[in-house]
Amino acid sequence: MLRGERAITVSSDLAADRPAVLAHIATLEGVNQELAPLLAMTAPPSFRGRSLFEAPIGEPLFRSWLLLGGALPVDFDHLAFESIDPESGFVELSVMLTMSPWRHERRVTSRNPSGSHLVDRLCFTPRLPGTGWLLAAIVKRVFQHRHARLRALFGSDARREEPPHDARHDSAGAPRTAS
Repeated sequence: MLRGERAITVSSDLAADRPAVLAHIATLEGVNQELAPLLAMTAPPSFRGRSLFEAPIGEPLFRSWLLLGGALPVDFDHLAFESIDPESGFVELSVMLTMSPWRHERRVTSRNPSGSHLVDRLCFTPRLPGTGWLLAAIVKRVFQHRHARLRALFGSDARREEPPHDARHDSAGAPRTAS
């Protein structure tokens, strides 16, 4: 980790299969649906309706303004991708007004035939010293909001691989005894 770098991870289990989630996350329309009503990202008309998975690797795609409430410019993202895998997600490595570098890894894996697991890993270095705590709080809240919107859109898959917790047993599985 670089000096001053911040790292945040947010994940969700979704009640939709991996291809459906990947189709949603691959468009700026899907991204803006997640961000609304907090933020919106702009895109040039030539990119609207296109898949992010079609973007070139390692070169800036375009400058996207982040609009607070969909109206007030508060930051920009000089969008670029380090890697793209249409079967699992992407790694964005961009320059922003407030952060450089900004690295966003977004991966989707299958949990079962009708469920998936989405993970966002974010690493960034604030440009202004002393703002890391504030930017980390904002980034964490924005991605928690995005995941809440995804769970509302696709449903939450709360099913787990392990059996449900039995209150009659302790965390190691041993029977509880009265004290």
